[in-house]
Amino acid sequence: MFSRRAVVRGVVAGVAGSAVVGAARPLDDDTGSGDERRATRQVAPEDGAPTYLYDAANTGTTTAAGPTSEPSVRWRRAFSGPLFAPPAVGDGTLYQPVSDGRLLALGATDGTRRWRVETPRGLLTTPALAASGVLLANENRTIQSLKRDDGTTRWGIGTVARGGGQCAPAVGNGLVYTGGADGLVHAFDAVTGRPHWELRLPEAVVSSLAVADDRLFVAAGRTVFAVDATRVPEATAVPRGVVAATREPIWQTSFDARVGPAVAVHDGRVVVCDDEGVTALAAGDGSRAWRVETPTPVLGSPALTDDRVVVPTAGGRLRGLTPDGEERWSANFGVRLDTPPVVADGVCYLAGERVLAAVDPTGGGLRWRLRREGTAPTAPAVVGGRLYLADWDGTLTAFE
Repeated sequence: MFSRRAVVRGVVAGVAGSAVVGAARPLDDDTGSGDERRATRQVAPEDGAPTYLYDAANTGTTTAAGPTSEPSVRWRRAFSGPLFAPPAVGDGTLYQPVSDGRLLALGATDGTRRWRVETPRGLLTTPALAASGVLLANENRTIQSLKRDDGTTRWGIGTVARGGGQCAPAVGNGLVYTGGADGLVHAFDAVTGRPHWELRLPEAVVSSLAVADDRLFVAAGRTVFAVDATRVPEATAVPRGVVAATREPIWQTSFDARVGPAVAVHDGRVVVCDDEGVTALAAGDGSRAWRVETPTPVLGSPALTDDRVVVPTAGGRLRGLTPDGEERWSANFGVRLDTPPVVADGVCYLAGERVLAAVDPTGGGLRWRLRREGTAPTAPAVVGGRLYLADWDGTLTAFE
């Protein structure tokens, strides 16, 4: 079966770079820029989308507003490499990772480039924005913190985990958490880069991590683990590069199918998807709260609101479940839906092959739908009345 993660691994295996981390480039040296429309009015900065799916718990939900009626293209940029992850957005700036290892900071209003950094290898995941800087993990087994104003390096740690760039870094409790294909999960101080602890799991960690209520939730293979996510007090005295402690799982729950691509947590429930359906676990002990089987695989993580679990399926149906797992509505879009939907200010936005749409997450009613360019979108990033969409074809588009 087609797998986005398998395709990403195959593409990036052929991507190599040799630039020095944190080498910010001048504004006139962007060989990956292309078609661009200049905006004429300013939008006030707001909290934005500081990490993958908006928060450390991967809920895919935000109070920020998006387009309420059918939008048009505000601006578009084309890059020389595929875009496998949505941008992080904060303070009027987009931070877009490119598969060839570049990270670009762009003006959210008009897409103009503010700075560019090259990393030693591919960037497959959304960076995380923290007060300390821009935190990103790449395929060169490196995690690093960059200054948000110019992209220069605050700190960087190499040889963290083999294949460490396939799940987005998560930030919580003043720590940044990363996982790798070798089954290692690490926690570092987000400000200094000091190691706090590591967790060794028997299978690869390629699903995005979730942090909630002082616990880190990790999917590895067919198992979901919960681990103590808090800081290690004595870690400040440990030399950089030396792991301060080893953590063991608090609980683990196994499934019949491989779990992915992200763990999501809301209101005491850990929600995970697999090739056969969607399951909610109790965050306290990992026991199954409910499970819903779906006719086709669930390849994109759900959006979690107070009253709905919005689930995309490979068969083209978007399903709205209650927090107890009861289906309340189902909408057929006729295209493969394997990227996460997001809910912004009470509106659910989703992207599929040649399709961009908005629906009512409570009842499933269609707000608007348009045909778009591009065939393999990432999750939408909705901020400040705009919707930003990165595509595997190398385009980043702002809709308004």
